[in-house]
Amino acid sequence: MKSYDNFAFPLSVDSNAGTIAEQGDYDAYIRALIFQVLMTAQGERINRPEFGASLKRLVFSPLRMGTERLVQSTVLQALNRWLARYIKTQDVRVTVADEALLIEVDYLVMAVGETRYLTMEVAV
Repeated sequence: MKSYDNFAFPLSVDSNAGTIAEQGDYDAYIRALIFQVLMTAQGERINRPEFGASLKRLVFSPLRMGTERLVQSTVLQALNRWLARYIKTQDVRVTVADEALLIEVDYLVMAVGETRYLTMEVAV
């Protein structure tokens, strides 16, 4: 049975096969899922108001001592809750610098059993 975990976005039909198009690069697909979870604000999705990590909102809060741990905890909880069937989060590091959050995530891609690294900056 075919798994439909790898849909192309936006949803489309593969004209050659006549089936739903799939994401060509699985690593890119997983990275896109991670970005989607982290950058979606809680309450943004009508049918799933608890989805997301609301990282943009944290950038507007005072970036002071302890913010790194709050962001680290938020990222870890969001990834473990929403992407546990795709990845296993191994480490999250957060650095606050000049009104921006630098987030580094080490994760294991469950389908291939390989560790990947993602670095993203969330700024105003």
